[in-house]
Amino acid sequence: MRNIRILSVLLAVVTVATVAYYSQNGTQNIGNANTQVVLGSQVPLPEAMALNQPICSLVVNSEEVVLPAEFKTPRYLPLGYSMQDWWSVNGMVSIYYAPGPVCGENAKYTTLESGVIHYIAAKEISPKSEEIQKGKKYFEEYKSYSQRGNLISLFNVKGWPAMGWESGMKESITMEADGTVIDVRPVPYAAQIQTIDPAEKSFYMVKAYLPLAELKKIAESIG
Repeated sequence: MRNIRILSVLLAVVTVATVAYYSQNGTQNIGNANTQVVLGSQVPLPEAMALNQPICSLVVNSEEVVLPAEFKTPRYLPLGYSMQDWWSVNGMVSIYYAPGPVCGENAKYTTLESGVIHYIAAKEISPKSEEIQKGKKYFEEYKSYSQRGNLISLFNVKGWPAMGWESGMKESITMEADGTVIDVRPVPYAAQIQTIDPAEKSFYMVKAYLPLAELKKIAESIG
């Protein structure tokens, strides 16, 4: 069974290359620059889904790679890529595409850096899912508040509002709950597209170390 129930996403002190963080007073600071996640922060739906997640679902069965029919998936993938693994939470599916296995002894593609494409599809799971309800306005606010808003592009995918950025480098900041900085180091971050289908109230994300133009082709093929 690949269905995993998660009621909320609570983050402790981490050192991952995220696109959002919370300050200690609860103010949300959105951006694809510094990473600061403090103890007890709760991340909104799109940011939680955009965090670095395990590539392998730990429930591996190559004959069982069949997705629930309710989720839309890309019809276009780069040459040689196919679905290798997936896991789901209520209202969301997380899929990993690669040219070869991402799990098991013969796994050659175990990270985004090694060539994995991470795809997420999510439906509005609560009336409070404000990000999905905002649609285009959400992406405009995201870019406006970002510390590197100049690197974020706003565009349309299939007529849906979307935003995206190319791969690059940023600082990863590890902090304690009291704000004490433990470590600062440069880390790479992958190119990414997020888009919202307002009609079906669905959120989609494509993330990989590929040119943004290639991610747009993948996103345009969602159906």
